Amino acid sequence: VDFGSTGRLRGLAIGDDDSIYVIDIDAKDVLRREPDGTVTPIGFTTLTDPIAVAVQGDAIAVAQSGNVMVRQGDGTETSPSDFGAG
Repeated sequence: VDFGSTGRLRGLAIGDDDSIYVIDIDAKDVLRREPDGTVTPIGFTTLTDPIAVAVQGDAIAVAQSGNVMVRQGDGTETSPSDFGAG
């Protein structure tokens, strides 16, 4: 899958619309490749050491050392204290 000119990539998630999400380690952001081939950065502002990415609906979760950051479709970012509890 071509993501164009990017840094080192890690992780992989597939959205409901068949978009592909990966972590750009160097940019500390998530890239989205839409089915038509358009690649855009998501715009995370709080990632420090991204490890893995997951997508559910319009929410994108990124695991990083010590916590999880979740970005909602409206652009808000949170680190839910109970994410993954249980």
